[in-house]
Amino acid sequence: MKFIRLILIPVFFMYSCGNAQIETIAVKNAGNIQCAEPKKIEEIYPEWVYDLSGYKGVNGGDPYFLFDESKELDPLNGINGSPNTNPHPKSGGMMYFKPGIGSRIVVDLGTDYDISSVFLYDKSSSGDSISIYSGSPLEWTLHASFLSNKSSFGGGWKRLDIQSNTRFVMIQFAGPANITEMVLYGCRTGAAATAPAKKYEGARLPQKSLKEFLGVNCYQGTPMQYMTPFTYSRLYMNNDKIDIGKQEDYPDNIRYNIVPNGWWNNGTGDYVLYDDSVKMVKQKIWYSFLGVPKWLMERGGHNHDFPLTQPGMPTHDPKSYGRHANMLWNMAAAYGATKVDTNLIQAVNSNRFSGRNTMTVFENGNESDAYWEGMRYWTPLEYFAMSSADYDGHEGALGARHGIKNADQKSELMMAGLVGIDFNRVRVLDFLSRYGRKDQQFLWNGGIQFHYYSNNGKGELAGDKFSSAKAGITPEEDSLRTKLSRVREQTYLLQPEVECILGEYGFDKNQQSKVSAPIIDQQSPEVSQGVVLLRAINAIFFSGFDQYIIYWIKDTEPLSTPNTYLTSGLLKQDPGQVYSTYPSWHHIDRMVQHLGEYIPESVVSEQGDVWVYKYKHKSQPQQKAYFVYQPVRDSKKNISYNLKSSAKTGHQIDLVSDQVSSVAASGGQFKLPVSANPTIFMVEER
Repeated sequence: MKFIRLILIPVFFMYSCGNAQIETIAVKNAGNIQCAEPKKIEEIYPEWVYDLSGYKGVNGGDPYFLFDESKELDPLNGINGSPNTNPHPKSGGMMYFKPGIGSRIVVDLGTDYDISSVFLYDKSSSGDSISIYSGSPLEWTLHASFLSNKSSFGGGWKRLDIQSNTRFVMIQFAGPANITEMVLYGCRTGAAATAPAKKYEGARLPQKSLKEFLGVNCYQGTPMQYMTPFTYSRLYMNNDKIDIGKQEDYPDNIRYNIVPNGWWNNGTGDYVLYDDSVKMVKQKIWYSFLGVPKWLMERGGHNHDFPLTQPGMPTHDPKSYGRHANMLWNMAAAYGATKVDTNLIQAVNSNRFSGRNTMTVFENGNESDAYWEGMRYWTPLEYFAMSSADYDGHEGALGARHGIKNADQKSELMMAGLVGIDFNRVRVLDFLSRYGRKDQQFLWNGGIQFHYYSNNGKGELAGDKFSSAKAGITPEEDSLRTKLSRVREQTYLLQPEVECILGEYGFDKNQQSKVSAPIIDQQSPEVSQGVVLLRAINAIFFSGFDQYIIYWIKDTEPLSTPNTYLTSGLLKQDPGQVYSTYPSWHHIDRMVQHLGEYIPESVVSEQGDVWVYKYKHKSQPQQKAYFVYQPVRDSKKNISYNLKSSAKTGHQIDLVSDQVSSVAASGGQFKLPVSANPTIFMVEER
């Protein structure tokens, strides 16, 4: 689809209607519909309006502001008004209005209509190219391109008689034209649409045990004894370690290094791979594939650049990512669950393998929505394009050896972790999957992944909040469980069979970091990091999320390093591969040892001086555990909790000190001492 930026369509006439001037824009590609009595289309819901640039929830603005005042307006019949809200982002500049793409807003009308007219209220002071389309993301029909420019009296309506049968209408902005409202007229031809559901009422995914729930972001080569508390390993992998060929090698002469981490053992006649070590201890691993091929890195490339097959290809076209999709085909063929002819694997390695079955989840990127990267920011439209190529070669359009599904049907894409709890971006990606592919396949069945850190930044928007942050805050100060529960419910409405993953969350020990661990009871930063992580694990587990991948397994920098994320480790690695543990590793290991086979049962209390959460054993539900603590930084003295229970005895475990105390019931109650350091109280109840 070509974006026509500077085509001026002549204005045929202007006339007065009510007290406002209406300018009629000439339309090309007008249809021949039969809508004898066009009516204003009222059923436009916020859930069905999509900004394909993905700015809502990050830098402000709301695509629904293009329709939010339309109920009180009827320009076709002389009720004109002067709408004020426009849909554009409040900040971010041209990263949301990329040349050749522009900012695109799509409205889903829920069913087919014979659209007769589109009215736009123009309050612009300068000319920006605007285009109107009907159709769908699979194939848009351009009806008009024109320049915005308000009338001398301060604003007015533009009318476009597009005459199209469609469910979707798209408006495309080359720049932030001050268009403050869109009103649509037509005749419904499809079945009446059902309003979007507000609450999920269907079946939910099976509850994982705490052991099954917990993972860690890691480095290649971390000794396996330190990985025992975790089921999942998320490992960053730079594409320039795999795609090491020249620009001209693709497609005929391309060869990849399919063993970017590992070495050949002549004694065993096989590779020694970290992935195999993970599998041997019954854990799972996936790579987050980052960056661009070696030839692009050598030209000054960046990990957030677009891995286009050739420079200059359109970033929003799936066919521009053939080389990247071919690389992932080879990795899935090697590491996935299905054996293919190793002669088909395009590898520089003399010893090739296939169907190793060590990795069946592939994360194609990391934080592609990084708003601080400017024009390297990936819009949802661009990320969808690459993902459709990576999934199955964009439904086979790129050829057989492209996309993980064409190598291994059991492999899945993982959504590149989002920089915040940005449900809007997930909503847009879901829409593009449903209507930008013939098979309507959601591409990221490996998981919908968010990243998040608790800090004291101000504002509701991710960009404002992080830029103003000075330090970390506790999970309770951040209402972490509530925030995550809200987004988990929203993702259930979109894709109820796909897991929801918190792929990064952690705290730095250095107190100068934006995500520094709050000091708890005047304990050291190392101990305090462990305390707030225990409280966070509990909050995330009870939020309904399906996985939590802790950030980060090990520090390679000293604790004096103030840079964000460099002192988040649970381990310390000194020169010479010498490892030692921080208290946080032991805190988490204890929690998993005691509660690893347990699942959430209920939130008992999240108010007052003591917060209490009830667990039950997954296979022995009479075994209960209560997670109890004061949700503060500094413990109040002499606080206890009276727990009513049918049990006669139990034992309380301090997860920080590892002290175990036997407690007897009195009058059907247990009196439990409580501090800011979490304890668990374990009993058998029938």
